[in-house]
Amino acid sequence: MESPSLEQLELSKFEHLIAGVFTPLLTSIAADAKVTDTIKNEFLGNLQKFAAQISHTIQQVSGERKLNIPNIKFVDPRAAARDDEIVSQIESAVDEWTQLVQSQVEREAKRTPRGNGPLAEIELWRDKHATFNTLYEQLNSASVGRLLDVLEALDSQMLLNFKLVLAELTKQYNEAKDNVKFLTTLERHFKNLATGSFSTINDTLPSMMNAIRMVWIISRYYNRDECMTPLLERIAWQVADRVADAVNVKRIVREHGGMQRICEGKAVLERWKAVYFEIRDKIEQSDSDDRWEFDRKKLFDQTDYMAERCEDLRVVAQVLEQFRAILGPELKAVTGEAHQIDDVLQQVHSMVHEIEQFPWDVFDKQRQAAWHGVMGRFNERVTQLELTTQQFIDASFNALRSAEGAFDLLQNFKDVKSRASINKQMNDKFSDVLKQYLNELHQMRDIFKMQHQHPPCLKNQPPVAGAIWWAHSLFQRIKKPIVRFKTLPDMLNSELGQLVSKEYVAVGRMIRDYEAKLFASWSETVELAAQAHLKQPILTEAHDDDGAQTIRVNFPHELITIMRETKYLSHLGFTIPETSKSVTLQEEAYVKYVEALNQMLALYAAALSKITAAERPLLATFQAELRQVLSPGFKSLNWHSLRIADFIKQAEKEINRFSSVVNQVQKNASMIEAVVEAVANAVLVPARGAMPGSRAGADEVVDMHELLEAVDKHQQATVAELVRKYRTVPALLGKIEAIIETKTVTLRSARMAGYYKFWEVRMFNALNRMVLVNLHTLQHMLNLLPLTPAPVPAAAPGTATPSSASAVLPASAPGDAQQQASSSSAERRSGRLQQHQQQRSPPLLQLVASLSAPEVVIAPTFNDVLRLVNKLLKLIVESAQQFVRWMDGSCIETPAQHVVQSADGTSSSVAGGSGGGTVDDEPIVFSFYTDLSANPQVIRAMLSINQSVGRTFTRVNKYLDAWRRYRPLWKSDKVPALERFAQRNPSVVDYDTKLAFYARLGQEVDALPTEKDIDFVRVSCVPLESSIKLETAAWLHTIGKLLHQSAKLKLFELDNELTKLSDELGRRPDTMDDLKFILNIIAYVSGASMDVEMRYADIEERYRTLQLYQLPGVPADEVDLAARLRPRWLALVRRAKLLDETLVAVKAQFCETTKQQVDQFKRNVSKLKSSFHSSGPAAVENNDMDAGLEQTKKYEQELKRFGATRDELVLAEKLFSLPITPYAELVELEQALDGLAKIYSLYADQKETIERWSHTLWAELDIELLSKSIEEFVSKLKRFPASRCCWLLLLPVSKCVCVLLLHDCLLPCGCAITR
Repeated sequence: MESPSLEQLELSKFEHLIAGVFTPLLTSIAADAKVTDTIKNEFLGNLQKFAAQISHTIQQVSGERKLNIPNIKFVDPRAAARDDEIVSQIESAVDEWTQLVQSQVEREAKRTPRGNGPLAEIELWRDKHATFNTLYEQLNSASVGRLLDVLEALDSQMLLNFKLVLAELTKQYNEAKDNVKFLTTLERHFKNLATGSFSTINDTLPSMMNAIRMVWIISRYYNRDECMTPLLERIAWQVADRVADAVNVKRIVREHGGMQRICEGKAVLERWKAVYFEIRDKIEQSDSDDRWEFDRKKLFDQTDYMAERCEDLRVVAQVLEQFRAILGPELKAVTGEAHQIDDVLQQVHSMVHEIEQFPWDVFDKQRQAAWHGVMGRFNERVTQLELTTQQFIDASFNALRSAEGAFDLLQNFKDVKSRASINKQMNDKFSDVLKQYLNELHQMRDIFKMQHQHPPCLKNQPPVAGAIWWAHSLFQRIKKPIVRFKTLPDMLNSELGQLVSKEYVAVGRMIRDYEAKLFASWSETVELAAQAHLKQPILTEAHDDDGAQTIRVNFPHELITIMRETKYLSHLGFTIPETSKSVTLQEEAYVKYVEALNQMLALYAAALSKITAAERPLLATFQAELRQVLSPGFKSLNWHSLRIADFIKQAEKEINRFSSVVNQVQKNASMIEAVVEAVANAVLVPARGAMPGSRAGADEVVDMHELLEAVDKHQQATVAELVRKYRTVPALLGKIEAIIETKTVTLRSARMAGYYKFWEVRMFNALNRMVLVNLHTLQHMLNLLPLTPAPVPAAAPGTATPSSASAVLPASAPGDAQQQASSSSAERRSGRLQQHQQQRSPPLLQLVASLSAPEVVIAPTFNDVLRLVNKLLKLIVESAQQFVRWMDGSCIETPAQHVVQSADGTSSSVAGGSGGGTVDDEPIVFSFYTDLSANPQVIRAMLSINQSVGRTFTRVNKYLDAWRRYRPLWKSDKVPALERFAQRNPSVVDYDTKLAFYARLGQEVDALPTEKDIDFVRVSCVPLESSIKLETAAWLHTIGKLLHQSAKLKLFELDNELTKLSDELGRRPDTMDDLKFILNIIAYVSGASMDVEMRYADIEERYRTLQLYQLPGVPADEVDLAARLRPRWLALVRRAKLLDETLVAVKAQFCETTKQQVDQFKRNVSKLKSSFHSSGPAAVENNDMDAGLEQTKKYEQELKRFGATRDELVLAEKLFSLPITPYAELVELEQALDGLAKIYSLYADQKETIERWSHTLWAELDIELLSKSIEEFVSKLKRFPASRCCWLLLLPVSKCVCVLLLHDCLLPCGCAITR
């Protein structure tokens, strides 16, 4: 088989597109006027056929097998038959074809359909046709025919075998081709069986069976039982599978529409069998010999059994629907036993639980006995549940909640298909309904008797009409059921029905009498009441909840009640008295009057509410005139009057005139208020980005002098604009004076004196707020403290008058609208400032820290910054000096006052500098600054800023302390300190510790932030950081220099030593001394390994440390030499070991020599010992101490020479690995000579002392010095070791003066020296 071709892949994609997109799209199209079901189905069928053709083509392409047809060129077959080579190639190819075709035919004969449905049969024959078609067409091609002609001419036996196989292939090919042709006509029907709905399957079965009948008649192969029976079995399986899939017993009995699906499935199963027998009858009636005598058990046994089970499931679903119908919400509403009904419904649903949990396939005939058992138990439960339901209905109807509802329920159940026994029981419950209705009549009667004195009325109903309406509703409640009962005449003709009718009439008559009595009582009193209320005045004065006096419309509520009673009673059908009817007819006019009066009073109240406490004295006259216009409404006018409309018109006219005056006054007041607000909201400290003359951006620091200049310019411009606005206030007050006064505007109106004072207080408060807010703004800009709103100052300024400059103005009166508005706006301003405070401002100034040894200094200094802040505070506070106060009782600015010095020395003030005497050059200006600067809040704010600046300086110093802790770097003298350190011969660890310390200091400095924002300043430590890093680098350089010197010394020392050892190892061992020398060198190399390793490791570590800290001045050749120490020493050790191994033979030769030398040396020692005892220092003749001293020196040199020889021999024994020879005699001689040498040394000292004393004159004799010298000899004698002191006994007494001096001294050994 070859891999899929490009054509095959494209066809597969096209097939998937049709099956996955177009076919589902056409299936889901809803039928409309333009596209009928017939057209849609026809188009869908053609599309399915087209898809089938594509699938067939794909099968043909994919099943194609290529034959190996040799490309042999010849003209005459007979001539080619004589060519053995050609014949051999053809026979080989034909043999290959024969085997291929035979195996393919056998393989296809064994193939079975893949699936149980009829579509699998079609797919099987299509696959066979595709396979056979490929082989058939190739074997019948012209090229194969020419090759077969050659074998035909040769009369080959192989050709006969090939023709037999070809005949079988042709037979199979024709059969597959014929079957595909006829089965394709059935494919659409089979697809409907596989995918269509039950209705589609019902419609498909007749046409499908007719098509099968035609295939049976026409086809050459499907007219046999062995072909048709499997096909019909597959159709039966497909039908059964569709029904089994749709009728899922685990959920279908509870699903909505489940019973319909069960019925449709059953109908399909029965239809399949019916259609089969219809077609069978047609075939028998056609007198055809080929009759349908198929195995009916195979075709219908399963479907018949499934139809029976579907009938069982239909019965179960029907039982559920019947019980749900009777136990529905209607029965719950009537009986009120919802809980019990739900319990019964739960039992109904539990009946099918066993069916839903059936452990096997319901349609499996082998489980028939188990299914019959389940259905038997279900029927038993249905019978029990019917009995339970009947008992519940009996109990429920004995305690009905509503007779009318029960009656409706019984009427409805006439048409409900429920259980027959339950329907019969429901028809017998009408007597229970009458009993319930009789109980309801008694309940209505009892309710009426209990509540008729104080009947419950609806919210908007008047009392009389409400009571009548209540009684009427009770009557309607008992009337409605009786009217329904009359639709069944037999129901009220019974004895119980007649009793119910009699009781109904009695209760109804009682209610009717009650209604008539209420109406009569109301009719008797309504006339007089209406007349009395209509004569009341239309306006009245009252007090509201706050105690304030207000004017209200005096329309009695009783008149409204009369009109409402009239409407309701008229609606109930009562005859209304004329007076109340007349009042009700005029209701619209009264409503209009009341609305007009309310609107007029609303205008009046609105006009009065706009007047503030400060404006009330100004408008008192206008308010009195307006009240005079309203006075008829309190006295002469009532609801019978005809002049109400004129009164309202006149009053509205006066109110509008009064409002106009108020509006004019308040318009000018609002302009003054705008000036006050402008002053209160003035920004004297500009924003960062808006600072004129500042080169810095919003987030950059500002130069100190530029900052002061920018704030000064902005403050001057802002204050100048505010002063200009402030000076427009007197003109606005003059306009108000022109409205209030009819005289000429003087700006000194006595009626407006309080008003002048009010605005002066407002201006002072605004200036206070301006200063406080700007102080807090500056404080926020400086990031000093959380921003808090500036409170309204409580103190008022003094009155600026020439005569009384210290008088105090009263605070604004309560209820002042403008003051309240200003306070609310100030609160909003403060809120905005609080929101702004949540975001810290960027620093304003920059302080640069640098190193000026031995201190850290900053620029600019703290004093400069403090002076800047104080200047900014002064600019803000002194801005109030430009606002000049008004003279008392006016809105005229107080002129500047000059202090005049009179001749008698007294001083007085005059305006403009007029008058006699000497006038001061600087006039006195009465501004708000004097009182504002004394405001405690302003003082506290300025003090707070200064204190906060001090705290900022403290924080700056604290931050700089982190840099000052590096002060030892520049305060300590590096060279002496490090020289003392180097004199201690420190190890590389000590050097590394110091280097790491200073390197860590450098890293710490790098890690420290060079800039830090502290409140309003940005401290920059870049120069300081650079200086500290330079100091750190200097320490590192100096320490590194010392380390390098020590490392270099050790390096060259070890290098020379290794070079010397290497040279000495190269010496030739020609003599014994040379051998000993070389062996000593080898022993030294072996013994000094650890020491040398520690030395070169120390050198390596020193140079590694120098490189680690990247210290300069280290030559590369030194580093390389240090790195080569280790391999040089290891090579030297290996060389010594190798040399030691090569000297084994030489060492053996010299071992004997060494032993001989040891023996000779021992003999020499013995001779020396004999000589020492016979003629040594201890054996001198005649106790000659001088000769003994000479002998001691002689033997000391001899023992020194013998000791050197002994050391050489011991070293040789070690070198040759010989046992070490002890020389005991030599040790004894050394000990004896050592003791004698000490004694003779004492003698020599004594002799020298006596010689020195002998030259002393008596005149120069110092007895004390003499005694002291003798004591020193005694002391030396006492310090003699106990093992040596006995040698003193050998001294010649006659010549030893010191013995005379040491008379009766006790020696350390315990011996005594006597004279």
